Amino acid sequence: MNTEEIKWISYYGKDISAISCSFHEKLNKYGFCLVLDEYGSDKATKAQIGILDTVLEVQTPNILLICPRHLMHSWYRCVVTGNGVDFKMISGSSKAITYFNEKASNTYIIAEEALEADNPLMQKFADAGLTWDLVIIDAGLSTSGIKCGLYSEHLKAKTNKLVILSPVPCGYHQSYDEIKSLVKTLLADENKANAVDDISFDEKSICFNPYTPVMRYFDKSVYNGEVARNVVMLEYEFPQDFISNSRRLIDIKTGLPLYAQGGNVFEEYGLEAKKTYTKPSYNIADVQELRQVDKKLDCFLTKLDEVLKSPENRAVVYCVTGSTIQYLKKVISALYPNINGLLKIDRGDIFNTRYDNFTNDVRDNARVVITVDKIGSINPQVKRFTHIFNYELPDSPVIFEQRAARHGGRNEQSREFIVMCDKNNLFDARMLSKVLFGKIYKSIVAGLPGRNVLFDLPNAAQLITDAIRDLQYVCSYTGEVSNCHDVITQFKGDYNISPSIDISSAAKTHEYTKLKLDKIYRAFGLENRIKENTSTEEKVLKPMIKEALERFSGALLYLDDQQHIVALGGAALEECLYSEQYHSYKEQCSTLDISAGIKAAQKAFENFITDNKNAELRLCVNILPDTVKMPVLLNSWRYLTDNFMIQETFRQFMKKYNEGVM
Repeated sequence: MNTEEIKWISYYGKDISAISCSFHEKLNKYGFCLVLDEYGSDKATKAQIGILDTVLEVQTPNILLICPRHLMHSWYRCVVTGNGVDFKMISGSSKAITYFNEKASNTYIIAEEALEADNPLMQKFADAGLTWDLVIIDAGLSTSGIKCGLYSEHLKAKTNKLVILSPVPCGYHQSYDEIKSLVKTLLADENKANAVDDISFDEKSICFNPYTPVMRYFDKSVYNGEVARNVVMLEYEFPQDFISNSRRLIDIKTGLPLYAQGGNVFEEYGLEAKKTYTKPSYNIADVQELRQVDKKLDCFLTKLDEVLKSPENRAVVYCVTGSTIQYLKKVISALYPNINGLLKIDRGDIFNTRYDNFTNDVRDNARVVITVDKIGSINPQVKRFTHIFNYELPDSPVIFEQRAARHGGRNEQSREFIVMCDKNNLFDARMLSKVLFGKIYKSIVAGLPGRNVLFDLPNAAQLITDAIRDLQYVCSYTGEVSNCHDVITQFKGDYNISPSIDISSAAKTHEYTKLKLDKIYRAFGLENRIKENTSTEEKVLKPMIKEALERFSGALLYLDDQQHIVALGGAALEECLYSEQYHSYKEQCSTLDISAGIKAAQKAFENFITDNKNAELRLCVNILPDTVKMPVLLNSWRYLTDNFMIQETFRQFMKKYNEGVM
């Protein structure tokens, strides 16, 4: 065993697939890699490989990882307990203690929000003439494009290598020029940076191609034609007299509903049973009373009971508001008091605790997790769910797609993506039709093929038809009647219109709805089939929508220059996927340095254990730079415990290592 062999053990436990090897090769070849894979793809391994590459190559590495604030701890666990590389987290406070020594290794995780606050540490880096060895930008939760201006303006030092992670790199109406400019601004090597001008962000990006630094890859099942998700629609209905006799809770100042998400009747209406709803905890009788009133809760619990009958099942329940999270928590706790560790509330990020204390124990076995859309997709625990419940719906169709994609492509055809919809067309049906399908053009990426779970809904054609016909009515009415405050207020409430959008008059509302309709018509290719300022009968419009949905079925989708949704399927999809160099490049990736290095390190470890050469490991590790020692030792411990039945914690391993009695 020698130091060059032993270093490769740092990569142990990573998913060294052809895609991971391709990332490794592209980053080293081009100096930058734009990882635009589908949300939920394995970005953690790519980031870990990029970091390990840098640590093993550079004596005193300078690495910066940028992410949303609420994902900082998740990334910290990923790189520290996953890689063994120490990172410090940079606060956004101007008075925060900052650690920087230009002669030492500097590895930091910083929040996007801290960049916007002009953290003084950024200026220190620039004043010291620092060039980063690696910068990783996690823009994975972006819904309307990478904030290129933020990074260009506030990152005051250049980098030798750059990784950008984002499934939605630009908004539907934007070009990729800002991304190209960002690469040129941040990358130290101008020749490599200028190569970004040659990139075509188009349907060919999904091909496994050695000649581009762009990655837009999907799980194997997608390439096998399994594009659609396993969507299950649960319908419920409130009695009509119940709705008509109930008072909707309205903000006196604005006239808009106090609750806009459509998923919790107790937050939306003033009901007598709210006395029970607001109790700090429930008993069985309380839950029965609530189920009598809340038909959605009753529908949800019927399905959840079915899910929990199998001990193998795990469910994640997505909510938007804290009040609904507490509501479901109290209900589930009352119904299943005897199942230990059943429920977990997660308002930040779901994470795998296996290595938190370096004990190899899996301590987080909750079978029902109630969570919000802010969670990331970094750690493997998010891939373990068998059922995804959408109890409350988000305002953005991009976020809705993130819910479907976050949990990975593996087992996607068996995993149920459960959407609830009311027959009253007032609650979830309103959100699906008017809010989500009303913004459908915002959820398809320009040029880059992707999926959209909204089109997998069994009643998609009806929901889209209802949204278009309602918009046509509002557009027509506000174009003819100048005094229509009630119609405008109703429109704002139904479509969850942002307060920043000024539709205070009939004329402004008319122009806004006219523009919205034009975008929806264009998305479905109907702009020349529907006359302007006219209302289309359902029997005419619905077949047009069905025709478009049939084109989209089983295909990847992208927006062209005319803002039309283009369906890439069948022979056209295969042509984009399988270029001449596809198979040879796949074989090449399996023989790259990273694959060969890991195999050699594992073989050396087998010899080490077989021959009981304890001292040899210590000699090899002692020669390594300080920044490399911990990744090698941590992953040596993992390799030994996973493959040689050595049942000990990392602390015990290190004690034996230091005493030379392994």
